[in-house]
Amino acid sequence: MKIEFRLTVRDYQEAFKAHWKQQKKYYFYRVVVGLLLITSILTFLLGDLAGSIVYLLLAIIFIPVVNWINNVSLKAAWKNQTDTLKQPMTIEATADSLSIEGESFQSVLQWKLYNKFIETTNLFVIYEEKNLLRIIPKRAFANDEELSEFRKILQENINSNSS
Repeated sequence: MKIEFRLTVRDYQEAFKAHWKQQKKYYFYRVVVGLLLITSILTFLLGDLAGSIVYLLLAIIFIPVVNWINNVSLKAAWKNQTDTLKQPMTIEATADSLSIEGESFQSVLQWKLYNKFIETTNLFVIYEEKNLLRIIPKRAFANDEELSEFRKILQENINSNSS
C-alpha cells in the first residue's frame, strides 16, 4: 500500500494533542483542576463566597488557558520547522516495514522498531520512541478500504493504544 500526503499545521496540532494526552502532565493538570474545585467548595462552606468564586474561576479557566498556550506554541513550532516536515511525503506500508520518502529524505524501518500507535479522528500517530513520532493523516487514503487495510497492518505489527 502506498499513499501520498503533505502535513498541515492542523495535523501537527492534533498529533501533539493526542501525544500530550498520553503524558503524565496531562493527568497532573486534571488533578490541579480537581484540587481547585475542592478548594472552591471548602472555601464556600467556610463562608468565604468571594474566595470560593476565585478558586472556581481558576478551575474553569485553567485547562482552556493551558490548551491555548499549547496551540500557540505548536503553531510557532510549526513555523520554525524545517521544510522536511512540510514537504510532500510518500509512505509505503508492507508486511515487513514502513518506508517514508520526501523530496530530501528517505527512511525504511522494520515494524519491530515502532513501539506503539495512536489513532485519532483524523490521524495515525506512530511512535518510534517515546517522543519520536510519525504523523499520517487519514485523508491521504483513497477510500475506507485502504484506511482499514492500513489500520490492520498497524494492529498486526505494533502494540496499539487508540484514543
